[in-house]
Amino acid sequence: DGESHAVGSGLVVRADGYIMTPYSLVKGAREIQVRFRNGETYDKAEIVTTDERRNIAILKINAAGLRIIPNGTTEETQVGSRVFLIANPDGQFVSKNDLMLSSVQMADTVAGAGKGYRILQIDNAVTGNTSGALLLDERGYSLGMITTTPGVKGQIAVPLSSVVGLIRSVQSNAGLAAAPASNTAVSQKPYPIPQGSVLVPQRGVTPLSAKGPGSAVVKPNTVPEILAISKTIY
Repeated sequence: DGESHAVGSGLVVRADGYIMTPYSLVKGAREIQVRFRNGETYDKAEIVTTDERRNIAILKINAAGLRIIPNGTTEETQVGSRVFLIANPDGQFVSKNDLMLSSVQMADTVAGAGKGYRILQIDNAVTGNTSGALLLDERGYSLGMITTTPGVKGQIAVPLSSVVGLIRSVQSNAGLAAAPASNTAVSQKPYPIPQGSVLVPQRGVTPLSAKGPGSAVVKPNTVPEILAISKTIY
């Protein structure tokens, strides 16, 4: 009817404007809008890639320098540990800190979740709109995203380790699309790395002097000579 409404949460997965969210939230949408917690809004977000089996979509907005949350360790090591849930589905920040990661298993065992991919299950029932919510471990690292749909019994999350390839593929696909039709070989020219911000440790240098009759100070000129007399190399 032309009116916009909040449908769920998402997670910035790349600082150059890529956001992950459940595919079920944006499937068939005529227009997608992304709003951050501070109120900053981006119109016409674009779906760049999806994984329908895991109910994951990657959106692109025209932004740069976004803050990302680093990924956690292997999920299996966190089973039995406390996890935190963070969501912001309709402009109201929601957090839960009384949850526990109860299992890491295949979706085949959960009614309505689909087949052929790993899921995270949490023990406590969480009410409200948590689709797209982020699961964090006790250190504040990201573990997974809630992708529960109405047909799924219980709260499930897709581990972020399972969608790393999907996130990285966006850049690869963009590179392939930009390649010329002639299939010209990729340039092997090194990419220059800016050195202006590199801090080089400084230390005092004692001038060399001849030691004993017949000796002379010879300044090393070649790499092997420099390595041979060096104690510390910066």
